[in-house]
This record gives sequence, structure tokens and C-alpha cells, in this order.
Amino acid sequence: MLNKKGRIYKLVLVGIVSASVILVRQNVEERKDRELKVRKGERGGYLRTSVNDAVKKGNSEVSRSEAEEVVRKVLKSYDVGEIIYRGKTLREGNEVIGVYSFEAIAEKDGESIWINISRDGIPVMMLNNRKVEFEARRYTEEEASENGKRFLEEIGFREMTEVGYETRENDIVVMYGREDKGIVVYEEEIKVKVNLSTGEIEGFDASEYIRRRRISLN
Repeated sequence: MLNKKGRIYKLVLVGIVSASVILVRQNVEERKDRELKVRKGERGGYLRTSVNDAVKKGNSEVSRSEAEEVVRKVLKSYDVGEIIYRGKTLREGNEVIGVYSFEAIAEKDGESIWINISRDGIPVMMLNNRKVEFEARRYTEEEASENGKRFLEEIGFREMTEVGYETRENDIVVMYGREDKGIVVYEEEIKVKVNLSTGEIEGFDASEYIRRRRISLN
């Protein structure tokens, strides 16, 4: 027979064990939920982590439908309807980036946006062929550069800093280099084209960045 003090101790012990079991179950359920999201295609390494990490880890090849989902995420701020698959190329070593190629059609005017996604799910390049009427500049070079950097961060390139730019009529092409602990690696470059009238991103090219990163990591 337990005395009163012993019964109280037993009740406290049971309460602690029960709380621990509930906590463990919660952690297990949270982990299962995260794994389910990954299986559902929310893994988009370039969105969840930086592209630098994705290249370093060597993501497994994504399917064509997964690559199309990446396209929609990259072009989420554009008025895009139909996305047409235009083929793929194979990767050859670190020099040739294997890609899925797509043509995205703007719902408003039917113009095309061409975009390539690497076979491991990383945005490689985009070219917006939509016609924009020439208008007075509303954005400075600095503001356009910030727009470009913000766009790169949104699609997963989060270590980039401006290293120069060129203005072409009403557009600006901004060059960004990867920054590593305060040191800019100029060879790992991404170019972003920004319209100085609208501030819209008209294109980007990350192929050199991806090639250089793969070479330096292998």
C-alpha cells in the first residue's frame, strides 16, 4: 500500500510521462507533415534554400511536371496562362547544363516568355519577349538593381551582390556576383535585364553561375 505522499509522487510521475508521450507524438506528426510536403513537390530546393546549397547538394533530377511547377513559381508575378514544353537537353559534365525548355504564354497579349529549368530543378535563364512601348524612365539604375536583386532572392539566388551594369536604351542589364564571407566571386555571375520604365524583369541568365559553381565544388 502506498501512503499519501507515495500516491502523489506516482500521479506526478504519470503526468510527466504522459506529457512526454504527447510531445513526442507532436514532433513525429510535424516531421511527417514536412515529409509529406516534400513528396507533394514543395521541395523546390531553390525556394527552400539557396541555389548555392542546391548545387552543392547535387539535387536529383526532377520530372518534367516538377520543372513546370518551378516555371510557375518563377513567373508567379507575370500574367501567364498556358505553359508549353519545348524539349530538353542532357547534361554533359559541368560545362553543358541539361535543361527543360518551356514557353510561357501571357494571357493578356499572347506574348511569349521563354524559360529554361535545369534537370535538377534550378532556374537557368528567362527571356521575356513581350513588347513594351518606349516610355520615359521611371526607375533609376539603383532602383532597377534593387529590383533585380530582389527577383534573384525570390527564385533562390540569395548570395548575390551587384558588380556592374550596362544601360541599353530603356533597359539596364545588371551583373551580380556571388558573395562569400564578404568576398565577391566575380566569375560566378548572373545577369538580369530590367526595364527602366516599368521596373519589370525582362530576362536573366544564371548559366555561368551554375557552371562555375559546379566546377568549383567538384
